Amino acid sequence: MVSLAIHVKTGNMLRCHAFPSIRLSWTTNLQAPFMKYAIQLNGIQKRLPAGFRLPASFQGFADRCCEAQRGDLGWFAIKTGPTKELLGFDPKDQVVPILRLPDGGFVAFWFCTKRSPALICCDSEGAVDVVGATWADFLTRLSKRKTGIPDLDDRELAKLPSIRGVGRKLTPLTAKRREFKKWIEQHAPEQPDTNDTTAEEIRAELVKLMSRHFDKGRLRPRILLFVTLTSRTYKVDWAAYGIKPYPAPKRLQPVLQRLVTYLGRSLKKSEVSVAPDGCVWVERNICLGDPSFYKR
Repeated sequence: MVSLAIHVKTGNMLRCHAFPSIRLSWTTNLQAPFMKYAIQLNGIQKRLPAGFRLPASFQGFADRCCEAQRGDLGWFAIKTGPTKELLGFDPKDQVVPILRLPDGGFVAFWFCTKRSPALICCDSEGAVDVVGATWADFLTRLSKRKTGIPDLDDRELAKLPSIRGVGRKLTPLTAKRREFKKWIEQHAPEQPDTNDTTAEEIRAELVKLMSRHFDKGRLRPRILLFVTLTSRTYKVDWAAYGIKPYPAPKRLQPVLQRLVTYLGRSLKKSEVSVAPDGCVWVERNICLGDPSFYKR
């Protein structure tokens, strides 16, 4: 057995000292590529209510992100995005996303007051919470890893770089959370009475049509359909290693038309989730069939 000691010098041809006739050559990159944060401030500014400007410390936060590798300060992108799909209603300019999370959720300004908006988080399942009484409070929580958002608190750097506006004490959130819960309840769409025969028939039919997708030797946790059904347009996509057209949309059209009639409104890129246990959710906040069925 021969033990070789080879000294690495990137991109060069080396001669092995033990066997001078053998030459080794390779090209390698020993340093990981620098992955920058996605930053789109213009899109955020355009959606802000009239008369409100981003805090000066927000620009400082964006500057620190420009100097850091993605992940150093947490996993996110500084940009806005849609809100209706996750919240279940259109908040107009009262909710303006400022950070996009990897799962599709967001952190947003909630304009309970125009001068000092609170910060809320909405995850990919539509769960919402207040995560900062003000932008300064949110920055302080970010520095202490106490936002309650895993993608932000599990940052790579132990210490957040110096940002003007970071305080020492956290502002209690109890009152803001109570106020936000009341606001959500006032704006959330009313759920129809789903404990009736029509809803149960629609649920059972959707489960029957989707059941064939659970019987191919691989367990899917649920089927996600994205449905647009209006007087002019009918389209069904589904989550299948990315968002793709559903292969048999005509098969689903009759039951989806019944769903439109039942809800009393059109569907526009509306999510319909069908689980193997028979649960069917529409737009994440409407369960079809007997509500007690979903508490098993």
